Amino acid sequence: MEASLMEEASGKERSMNVDGNIMDDRNSNGNDTGGGGIYGRKIYGAASMEVRSMGTASMEELAAGEHVLRRMAVLCLAFVWILAMCALIRTQDVFGKEQSDPDNGANWRCGTWADGCYTNNRGEVMASFAQADREKIPKIAGMRKKSILYIGASRTCSAEKAVKDKEVFFYGCGGAGFKWFFRRIYRSGMLHQPAYQVIRAFLRLRPAGYVIIDLGGNDLNNLEAYVGFYRELQEKYPDAHLYFLGVMPREVGDRLYGERFDFNQRLVEEFQDHAIDLFDKVYLSPGFITEDGTHYSKKLSRMIHQMVMHAIGREVIVNKKTGVVRTISFPDQ
Repeated sequence: MEASLMEEASGKERSMNVDGNIMDDRNSNGNDTGGGGIYGRKIYGAASMEVRSMGTASMEELAAGEHVLRRMAVLCLAFVWILAMCALIRTQDVFGKEQSDPDNGANWRCGTWADGCYTNNRGEVMASFAQADREKIPKIAGMRKKSILYIGASRTCSAEKAVKDKEVFFYGCGGAGFKWFFRRIYRSGMLHQPAYQVIRAFLRLRPAGYVIIDLGGNDLNNLEAYVGFYRELQEKYPDAHLYFLGVMPREVGDRLYGERFDFNQRLVEEFQDHAIDLFDKVYLSPGFITEDGTHYSKKLSRMIHQMVMHAIGREVIVNKKTGVVRTISFPDQ
């Protein structure tokens, strides 16, 4: 009798796990002990339901966690987008106001150039060769194979659209004045490198290259600055062929006709053959037609291009319909 009770107790002990929970109501031989079997199955069933309940809760918590993570990711992306837009607005604001000028150009409206520095009419030094020469020369695509750099304001942009000249690299910036020599300008969706840096880049590739500068029409009060700057530019690059294009006429109501004439006359007096004054030829030509009173038609731009090339010693023929340029003679070719 005692042996039977001990065996039954031993079988039940083996049916318990390490925590003392009843896992089964069978002994080691797989026979139903008849003791507590129903109770054991109830406990096991309850435990299974509890585990399933815990599993369901865990899945719900996991799903909720994933939802929170998604919302956080969306918020982060929105935050990054806002930062990017702020940076873009800031960039456009800076470059749109012509970088480094809090008063948007007032410091550059009238001044002089002497001893390698631009000084405005308030006595403030705004730029210098020494400072600009410390800047890294920019790399400008498409310049390497060109023999002539044509750089200027909106009429240079018009010439680039009207003329197809394999020898000329056009670099224009609408509305630009003297300040553009030393400041980057963001305009028409493009960042324009400082004109002086563009000239440096070109003359590094071609020390004896041809450079045509067409500026001054937007800031006639800087005449003395242009004259002084051009003079020192010639001294810095004695091997280069530097030409300075005078300002051009406008079609309607040009109250500044006298100032434009004086500007060109001063350039001719100072630089002689390296100053290109086409004012009268353009104004009196039968093809003098503008698009808006200021900017020239393609036909007129092509005619002017042929005149400018002649002035630097390059004879060309410009197709009046297509703008394709054919070189007849050029001293350096």
